[in-house]
Amino acid sequence: MPDVSSQLRNCCVRRSQAFYPEGVSRQSAHQQSADQESAVTSHVFDRTAAERVMHRAVRLAADQELEDSVDGISEQALIEAAAELGVDISVVQQAAVEERLGLLAQKPQRGDSLVGPAVVTVSRIVPGRPEDVLESVDSWLRKAGSLQRQRSGALSAKYSQRTGLAASVDRSARSVMGTEELGLLPSLSVSTAAAQPGPGGEPSALVALSADLHAERSAAVIGAAGTAILGSAFAMCGVVAAVASASGGSTPEKLAGIGLAMLALLGIPISCALGYGVLRLRARRISTTEDSLNGILDQVATGTLPSSTFGHMADRLLRSLRSLRSPRPGPPV
Repeated sequence: MPDVSSQLRNCCVRRSQAFYPEGVSRQSAHQQSADQESAVTSHVFDRTAAERVMHRAVRLAADQELEDSVDGISEQALIEAAAELGVDISVVQQAAVEERLGLLAQKPQRGDSLVGPAVVTVSRIVPGRPEDVLESVDSWLRKAGSLQRQRSGALSAKYSQRTGLAASVDRSARSVMGTEELGLLPSLSVSTAAAQPGPGGEPSALVALSADLHAERSAAVIGAAGTAILGSAFAMCGVVAAVASASGGSTPEKLAGIGLAMLALLGIPISCALGYGVLRLRARRISTTEDSLNGILDQVATGTLPSSTFGHMADRLLRSLRSLRSPRPGPPV
């Protein structure tokens, strides 16, 4: 890849040679150019204006000829540009690793703002090598999440819910104790990648947990649509029945039929509201899933080791016995 700074310098030299007027020395021209450059660089853009300038520059670069355009932007250049805009370097480094893992390439689907996304992903930079971080996540998912590993690579793995009586008992016990971290997620993917070392040179890695909720999202959409359509259909049937019963009758009977028809029409917006409620309920559960996944990352980041279900129950029972045996304070003397 050609050096961007050298290209820019060569371009400036060619432009200066082409526009030297006759009778003007190179030294005086350079002095004028320096004065103009100082006037330009003295201007300070706010953050919004700087973003507009960067977007415009990218569009202009895309219109350049192939031999004059830059094939890509280095991560260090992005970090320096973000630092100039006042963005924390650590978040830029995390975003760069997420891009390398393909997390930023996921496009939102239509209706995500209403029903929630089909894939929930959380990521974080934690201390340790990627292999060690993956092993720690694996321990938490298998012991604390009632998941089983389907396949794994050097820096990634995929999990699904364990089936069978033992797994059901384990999940039920965790639900009773309030320690069920991942609920009933059908599948979960884990990816790790090396990140920038810490201030002391210690290794760090980005770990990403992605829960695939396509089936659950489709079920919510079908349920909401079915509720709205069936409710509206029953409401229309009520309207037709009320109008049919009132036709040919006396005036009071016709008025009663019209009133019943108007009441039946209320079933249409009520059914649509119920369908909307089904979608919003699913969207609220997404935040619970994100909290559960972030809880796993919290434990991994602090280096806490997972405990089995029966070990957790034994610890709680032991704490309860200790609280019962502890002497209670007597009445004041």
